[in-house]
Amino acid sequence: MEFSQERMCWVEKLLQEKEDTLEYSIARDKLIEMHILPDDPIVKSNDDYWKKLMN
Repeated sequence: MEFSQERMCWVEKLLQEKEDTLEYSIARDKLIEMHILPDDPIVKSNDDYWKKLMN
């Protein structure tokens, strides 16, 4: 796989940012969009959580 300059910039951005920052999330989403990182797994819905909020 050939890495473009844009891809390298996003990888560098991801590695430089702290994991809990907005900048990290943006870089990570961009790399997922470019198919460099795998997409997040789908989380199964848990209705028990929402039922607790309704009571």
